[in-house]
Amino acid sequence: MVDVVEVVVDGATLDDSLYRLDDRRWLVRLEDPDGSRPGWPASQDLTLPASEPGTWEVTFTWGVRPPAAGVLAAVALAGELARDAPAGTAPSTRGSPPWPAKASPSS
Repeated sequence: MVDVVEVVVDGATLDDSLYRLDDRRWLVRLEDPDGSRPGWPASQDLTLPASEPGTWEVTFTWGVRPPAAGVLAAVALAGELARDAPAGTAPSTRGSPPWPAKASPSS
């Protein structure tokens, strides 16, 4: 599932009546209220924030929100992994899993 949250062109948020999403992938620009068909910008000034003229930005969500039971299960699993982690390897050591990087061969 794809949901377009916001479309900003030249720093102005477009009303959602000015575009549509086709086949869950193609963002189509529709006629403006004055009957003109401006289309999408052909270029983007990436040195400027999206709130400035000469820029455009599309904010969207993709996927399906997990069910509440799935979130609770993930939280419970994370708690168990943290509880069983060796001393000094709990979540405070960012990026390191609570298990050894390589298993050493037994002698």
